[in-house]
Amino acid sequence: MVVHEFNIIDTLNFNILFTSEFSLKDKGRGRPYGDKMWLVKKGINILACYELRRNIMVISVELGNGKSLQIYGVWLKFDNNSSQSLKDFQSNLLMLESEIKNNIEKKTTIYYNG
Repeated sequence: MVVHEFNIIDTLNFNILFTSEFSLKDKGRGRPYGDKMWLVKKGINILACYELRRNIMVISVELGNGKSLQIYGVWLKFDNNSSQSLKDFQSNLLMLESEIKNNIEKKTTIYYNG
């Protein structure tokens, strides 16, 4: 599994958290920053940001009442009628189900975006 470093770009009104297989310093061709990102308004306290899998990214933010909000960005691959496609889909659903159960036990607010 490839571990991707999270980069943060600080702008006037937002923080941009992203992963990319491309370097920010190297000049390249095509879409140089194709990957995942979160655009977070300044003033929102980011507690954590990580990948569960290559296609599932999580950001945890503080709600201001001492609680946190877990936001899941999920991209599920298309079904190409292969057994591997079905296995990947089922595996991703099991991972997300486990995350839902864990967050319910911790009484953490969750939101899924896909």
